[in-house]
Amino acid sequence: PAKFRRYQDIIDAYLSKGDEKMLNMLNAKYIISQKEQVVARPGAFGNAWFVNNLNFVNSPDEEIVAINNIDPLQTAVLLEREFPGYVDKNANFTKSGSISLTSYEPNLMTYQSNAEGDQFAVFSEVWYDSGKGWEAYIDGKPVKHVRVDYILRGLKIPAGSHTIEFKFFPKPVLTAINLSFWINNLIGLLFLGIIGWWFYNDYKKSRSEPISIVEPKFIATTSSKATIKSKKARK
Repeated sequence: PAKFRRYQDIIDAYLSKGDEKMLNMLNAKYIISQKEQVVARPGAFGNAWFVNNLNFVNSPDEEIVAINNIDPLQTAVLLEREFPGYVDKNANFTKSGSISLTSYEPNLMTYQSNAEGDQFAVFSEVWYDSGKGWEAYIDGKPVKHVRVDYILRGLKIPAGSHTIEFKFFPKPVLTAINLSFWINNLIGLLFLGIIGWWFYNDYKKSRSEPISIVEPKFIATTSSKATIKSKKARK
């Protein structure tokens, strides 16, 4: 099956080796053993968590290697050149408060956060480039989110109680759907117009044709033929 290049990189570098830390980051709550038994994993990190440090790196190679050297519950890895200025290097995140998934749908995920200070959250979901699918919202307002830990989503969250949403609205697909809607309507109107034009012309033609009057034809009956013959005989 098709998969993201970055996801394949994670499989090659970590998952193929049974890396427990990466399984926890991906919130793998269960695995199927070689004996085809379902094994629970209570160490999974959950759907989202706060971190108190950011490890800034300069290349994708550094990014994927750095994961091996951090505690993902405390630190997130961010490729600075791809998301310049998103986070102040001097920012102080306290990892205090709570964040949890409250609603899940295929195209909408809703979280609730509550914290006394500004926080940085990591979401155990694969990151999509902004504008190509998933978009982030805080209390209904669109906000930018970034990729952290090579494959996951990261988001700055202000202090207080907030509702965070990730909505899947791929703009090219929505544009194509709207365009298809209007094209279909236009074709329908054109089809109705052709039918109306045909009926109108048929009606107009029937009104312009002259009315033919059929003269009655008299057919002589047997009795009338006999009368005519008798008259000729007398003559």
